[in-house]
Formats: sequence, C-alpha cells, structure tokens
Amino acid sequence: MRSQLADHFRQQREDSGLSLAELSRLAGYQNVTKGCNRIRRFEERGEIHANLLQKLADVLDIDDATIDAFIEQDRRDFERQWNEWADQPIRPHLIIRPLAAVYARKELPDGMQTVDEAESIAAEFAREHHKKVCLVWTRRLSVWFEEDGNIIGRTEAAPGKSNVPTMRLKGSRRSFLLQHPATGGTVLHLIDWPNRPMVTPSVSSTLRERK
Repeated sequence: MRSQLADHFRQQREDSGLSLAELSRLAGYQNVTKGCNRIRRFEERGEIHANLLQKLADVLDIDDATIDAFIEQDRRDFERQWNEWADQPIRPHLIIRPLAAVYARKELPDGMQTVDEAESIAAEFAREHHKKVCLVWTRRLSVWFEEDGNIIGRTEAAPGKSNVPTMRLKGSRRSFLLQHPATGGTVLHLIDWPNRPMVTPSVSSTLRERK
C-alpha cells in the first residue's frame, strides 16, 4: 500500500529540486548509490530505518509533528484496508506441513456450510496423515489441530499479524504456500494480505528523543 509519509517526503524532495543522488549526499552517504536505493525504497514502499528518516527530515526541514501525523494516517489507512480485505469471503482450506519448514495448502470440498463441518474434515485429515493441520475458515479465523485430530487452539488475525503458517524466500516480503498434490492446480499459492508500510510509531519516538 502507499505510504502518506513517504509521499510527503518525496513531494518535499521534488519541491526542493533535489534528485535522489543529491539527497543521498546531503543525508551523509558516501556510497551515493546505496543511499539512492534506500531513499527510493522509502518513496516507493514506505520502508525506512529510523536513523535515515531522521537525516532526511533534517535535510528537507520536516518537523516531528508532521511526521507523527503522517505515521498515524498510514496506520489508519492500513487498518482500514486490512479490515476490508479480511472481510472478503474466501474458500476455506487446510494448511499442512508435509516437511519441516514446508507448508502446503489443500482445498476443502465445495459447498462447505459450517465451521463444524470443516473442523470435522480437518480433524480426520490430521488423524489419518498424522500431521498438524491449520484450518483457515476465513481470513480472520483459523483453527489448529494436533496430529491426533484434537483442536489445540483458535486464533484470529489482526492488522499486520497473520495467524496462518506460510513460507517466505530470504530477502523477500512475499509469503506463499505450496499447493497440496491432492488439490492440483498451480504449484505456488501467493499470500496477498495487505502489507503495512515499514515505518512504526517507534520511529517518531526516536525522533523526539533527540530534542
């Protein structure tokens, strides 16, 4: 998702007539290319470390109150977008772990009407295959089963906090699952939940501490 904070910093840079390279130098980077890449990532994705945000704020003359306001706006925007996404209906499915650190998605039969039905199927699968199973009933609710089919917990997702097991390649923010062989279809299943801009309230706290 777009970051209001990052957009404001980009606009201030452009209004000041600064290129990415010029801003990188003013922020203290000897390796200008590295600085450009980090500033570009912030402007495009909202990802930034607190110390770099502080340096950019000093160069662009952006005060703490403005930063706090945009961080709060980003938080509200993310929560609204996440809740809209979480309320969309999905096809209930199971997530199993066939191997250590490997997770696969298995679709449930069509026409599933109640969570009790889905839990019965999940419990039977766990017992039959002696595998831990996560039943994903909605984008909010997941039910977890031990190898013996007993329920060990029900968890509810929250903005920025997933409650399903996934995999992620090193250096990537994209989460995915394998498709269970019994299901067929595509080999990979990408997880498309909304990503929060990588700027947190702790950043503004860091800025205030320098006063």
